[in-house]
Amino acid sequence: MTQSARAQKTRDKILETANDLFYTQGYRATVVNQIIEEAGVSKPTFYSHFPSKEDLCLAYLKERRSSNISQFACAIDEASTPYERFMSPVRMLRVAMVNSDYRGCAFFNILVEIADNDNAISKQVRKFNDGFRMMMLKVSKDLVKSDPQYAHLDPQYLADAYYLTFNGAIMFSQEYREPWVLDLAIEQVSRLLTPPA
Repeated sequence: MTQSARAQKTRDKILETANDLFYTQGYRATVVNQIIEEAGVSKPTFYSHFPSKEDLCLAYLKERRSSNISQFACAIDEASTPYERFMSPVRMLRVAMVNSDYRGCAFFNILVEIADNDNAISKQVRKFNDGFRMMMLKVSKDLVKSDPQYAHLDPQYLADAYYLTFNGAIMFSQEYREPWVLDLAIEQVSRLLTPPA
């Protein structure tokens, strides 16, 4: 293995450890020494890759953003109809929340720990949120164009209402830790498509 490959493997191990710790116990509760110990690296090695805990958090969020957006995009692409593509994010949310024991969204979990809205970490969270909202807008536009029965819908309003329901379901299910909350969110997203009486 080359020196460059070894360095990349070490960096990946540190990021993997941070991913587990930041998500399960929180950003502020996770100290650098714990990451160093659990990653099995020396302090100089850690700091050669990440000059600070904030730098590590930014790298963690960038990697998680790329992974999460890719997973949602794959789920959307695999759906067979515009309606199924529209519904796939909230259905995927149900699986993710149950599988994580209702730990919630990695991005919002970090965001609530950062008081400064102009902090680099807060900005990185918004990049994920903005990317996710654009994904919601795309599936909404595609759905509205796909069938006259959806012609009454405003794609931007639909995407924003979807986003609000989606994020509310995350918080609500964290509180109750039961799948019925997520089932209700799926139903509510579907009802966004119902014509007004």
